[in-house]
Amino acid sequence: MIRWCLFAIACCFISGLVDMDAAQDTHPLTLSLQAHKPTYGVGDAIRLDVRLQNDGPGTVTVAAFFRLPADDPAKNNLEIEIRDHGGNRLSRVSHTMTGRAVPYPVVRTIEPGAAYREVIQLAGTFSRERNGRTVTEALWNLGENPAITHLNEYPPMASGTFAVRLVYHVDETHLVSLPQAERGAVWKGRLTSNTTQIVVR
Repeated sequence: MIRWCLFAIACCFISGLVDMDAAQDTHPLTLSLQAHKPTYGVGDAIRLDVRLQNDGPGTVTVAAFFRLPADDPAKNNLEIEIRDHGGNRLSRVSHTMTGRAVPYPVVRTIEPGAAYREVIQLAGTFSRERNGRTVTEALWNLGENPAITHLNEYPPMASGTFAVRLVYHVDETHLVSLPQAERGAVWKGRLTSNTTQIVVR
């Protein structure tokens, strides 16, 4: 009898876990990206169309994509992964403390069948004044604005084949500036986009 009870409790617990996983899997949002073209030259502006699609039956409230040069990457809710042909990830190397407080988040609603879209620049040619003269460089800016920091923090753009994907993740730390009532209505979770290949010649 005791064994049967323990077995029944275990089954209920496992069933609860399965139901939780199923509930998490029913999130109606999908994240996708698409490059404007497959091939670029060194110094060309590389831009991505990023799309957060609501395939569910109801309206979903989301936090707008947010990135800034910060020493704590967890402050950003959109992570851009760019890897070269050898699988090495391109990243910014901070020479100064650029960490900033998480700002008041912008919230958007996505109707059923609709999408929230943004265009994000990954690379291009950037100029900045340095020691009284203008320096122009072809860089991977990784979705950030190099004017906020220093050009020499970003990897130089070179020819090669690169794989790009995005991770969108929102938790309580990204919404801490919102009132509690609004915070509870915002979607939280983690989504990974498709991977696209970009060739730089």
